[in-house]
Amino acid sequence: VCRPYEGSCSSADHHLLFGNMTGLRMQPLEPKGRIIVFGARGGDDKVPGQEHRGDTIPLCNSVIELGWECVPVFYSDTAYGKIKQFAHGADGYISRINPDVYDDVTTSKYEHLLLELIGMGLAPMAHPELMKRFGAKDALAKIAPLRT
Repeated sequence: VCRPYEGSCSSADHHLLFGNMTGLRMQPLEPKGRIIVFGARGGDDKVPGQEHRGDTIPLCNSVIELGWECVPVFYSDTAYGKIKQFAHGADGYISRINPDVYDDVTTSKYEHLLLELIGMGLAPMAHPELMKRFGAKDALAKIAPLRT
């Protein structure tokens, strides 16, 4: 299993799953548990020169400060199997992928992964069915082409 801070990943897998994690604090030696924070490459919500959203690393660091292991992971259809392997033993996930058009991201496949992770015992934030029913971010994605 690829773990970013144990040197157990090839550089290609590290880039695929985790990307640039500059600013991420050291993980606790004896964490209370493990949380995964999902994001996607691309979109217009990224900090220039960084691959993650501007608030992703600070969010992870806040969870780390509370004594939990927390790592940002990029979802892509290509990484689906590697993500499932990495998720074994995790306690929960935070989904931060807005409905949008991203390279190598199929929304239905991502939602299926989230449901599989719930079936593996991970606590969701937020549950994929709730995200579908809420629909507010989906509405934003639908009007995105209208930007001037």
